[in-house]
Amino acid sequence: MVQLKRRKGDGKEDNGVVSKSWPTVARQNEKREALLAGANRGVGVFNTSGLLIDCNVAYGETYGLPEELVVPGTSLVEILEHQVGMGNIPGSDSNDYVIMHLNMSRKNEPQTRVETLPDGRVLSIGHIPVNGGGWITTLDDISDLYAIVEEMEHSSFYDRRTALPNHKMLMQSLDNAFAQQWEEESFALIAVDFSAFDGLVDPESELQLHTHVADRLAKTVRTGDVPAKLEGSNFAVLQSAVTTADDAEALARRLATLLAMPYQVGEQTLMPSFHMGIALPGQDDIGEKALLEQAQQAAKQARAIGQKRYAFYIEEKEALSA
Repeated sequence: MVQLKRRKGDGKEDNGVVSKSWPTVARQNEKREALLAGANRGVGVFNTSGLLIDCNVAYGETYGLPEELVVPGTSLVEILEHQVGMGNIPGSDSNDYVIMHLNMSRKNEPQTRVETLPDGRVLSIGHIPVNGGGWITTLDDISDLYAIVEEMEHSSFYDRRTALPNHKMLMQSLDNAFAQQWEEESFALIAVDFSAFDGLVDPESELQLHTHVADRLAKTVRTGDVPAKLEGSNFAVLQSAVTTADDAEALARRLATLLAMPYQVGEQTLMPSFHMGIALPGQDDIGEKALLEQAQQAAKQARAIGQKRYAFYIEEKEALSA
């Protein structure tokens, strides 16, 4: 018989202890069974000693537990050891995995942890303490939601049409390049300006041209370089592992040759005009925004020179024709 202390003042004290009616217990059991049966999430109920009291089918299926580990009396340690043995844990440190979950179970406060399993699933693991001891573990497969979030994060750093890194990603990459440059090895930024071609074709053909340009940029650069699509008809390339200006000029020449080839857009063969500007970080204490402005300024000056495809930016704010 389940016994509870009565509330004071109801006039029915009986030495402070009263039997709880079996109908009440039955109703609570029904609620628990309904919760376990109806939940889409995995639910496991543990007592103070860390032994499983009950769980639903989703709990066992989510973890891939055999029948003998989803019966009352199974310890959390046994479940964790099974996960380790199956290799179904995030990371490679099995001790950290077991200790982390045991520490989580001992805390008397709600917690949530997100884990990515080796099979690619992403689980949100909840810990809900129960009054009087024990806890409830919830398992939610949020793989689809996580994929949407990752896609949203990806879209904030990449141009939707060309799939190239966008301005935001370029700025972040430049920030990293400034932080990681060595005395003997640096980087260069090449701005590519197709804006002279703006308005000469319909918007859809212009977008197709941008896609072709993006493909050529991606095929020309090396691993570690960052080609980017900026606003309008502007592009840029962050070139890594640059030791001298000659390295940047060599890439600019390759780009000039490839980008000058005809573009087939629908039934049209396009020969768009473009110019490039090269900026090197040098000794000045400038940031990523200023360096991009220098590269774009050099591209405009290359256009003013006329015959040249690219030009270097120099401190006097003049373009050195190459």
